[in-house]
Amino acid sequence: MALINCPSCGKEVSDKASACPQCGFQLLKPETDSAPEVRKNICKDCGNELSEGVDICPNCGRPVHISDEEVKEIKSPQQAEPTKTNIPLFKKKSFWISIFGCIILISGIILGASIYHNKQEEKRQEEYAKQQEEKRQEEYVKAYNGNMKKVLSLMLSGTAKAEKAGNLIVGVWHDAIYEENYNAETAKYLTGTSDFNEALNNLFSDEDFQKQIDDIKENQNSVDNVMKKLNNPPDEYRDAYDSLCEYYETYVEFTNLAINPTGSLNSYTSDFGNADSEAMIIYKKTQILLGE
Repeated sequence: MALINCPSCGKEVSDKASACPQCGFQLLKPETDSAPEVRKNICKDCGNELSEGVDICPNCGRPVHISDEEVKEIKSPQQAEPTKTNIPLFKKKSFWISIFGCIILISGIILGASIYHNKQEEKRQEEYAKQQEEKRQEEYVKAYNGNMKKVLSLMLSGTAKAEKAGNLIVGVWHDAIYEENYNAETAKYLTGTSDFNEALNNLFSDEDFQKQIDDIKENQNSVDNVMKKLNNPPDEYRDAYDSLCEYYETYVEFTNLAINPTGSLNSYTSDFGNADSEAMIIYKKTQILLGE
């Protein structure tokens, strides 16, 4: 047996084969009593009968003299894969765009957090300042109330001391003029005197009486020092402060009458008595306003 090339597809086939196993081309004509059969080509794709010498099927377009594998390669040509070039990451534009975007995002987050923190801190500072101001105001009101009560008590004490000294002044003055009904309290200031001026000089020269006058002056200084602290009264103590100021004016007038008596006996006695009565009236009014 020898090998021959198929006239149709060109593949090697046995010389004994009746048809090419690759393309089906009839190689040997069967011997029959009838006229020789015309060899036919059949398209392997669509089965269309092909005329002799046709290279391409007119029905489906398949080349006649090629194998199925070659047809597949023609219908589905292998696509060449694009060559990939390895570019360093830091040289890629997309890399730097991503980095820049991250930087902007992080900066925005940091800025937002900073603004939020600052606002919260300002809010805390305002709240703290408000609390401190309320505390300071509360302490000031408390201290103010204490000073009002303190100065009221000081003026009452000074008024009592001035009343005692003033009554003794009136007694010595009266007895020195009328020279009658001497009592033990005034007698020692009248002995050996010719008029009331000498008697009053003896009174103010007396050590015990001078101590009373010094106590009244010291009381005045204490009252003045506390009154300076009451210049800015809170709203709730404004009425009480006005009444206290009125009492202070009467207090000063009354204590000065004891420290430095002037005028005649009658005018002095009248002024002293009026100041005494007015001082007590205003004191009670102020006491009520302070809630005592």
